[in-house]
Amino acid sequence: MSVIQKINDIRDGWRHPHLRMSGILVTKMDNRIRGHNHLLAELQSHSVLGGLILGVIPANEAVSYAHHQHMSLFNYAPKASASRAYAQVVASLVRYMTKVGA
Repeated sequence: MSVIQKINDIRDGWRHPHLRMSGILVTKMDNRIRGHNHLLAELQSHSVLGGLILGVIPANEAVSYAHHQHMSLFNYAPKASASRAYAQVVASLVRYMTKVGA
């Protein structure tokens, strides 16, 4: 699987053989593209990587527009699908960190 190879390449390139992944955030996901759906399905079905998926952020023009305006996506387009998806990821990370820190 190319994702696993990429992780191994990063470990080797950074000379950090004990580098571990805590999660995968899938970004720029476009359901209209068959390859995107195939890759996501592969990740989700993988025995280890599937459990590491933190969220799926859809491809959304608002992300680019916010970046070009030097604005937070949450301020630029709070109701955009990418804004809602990022908010869900942030909320789940906060819940996780609160639980771990408790």
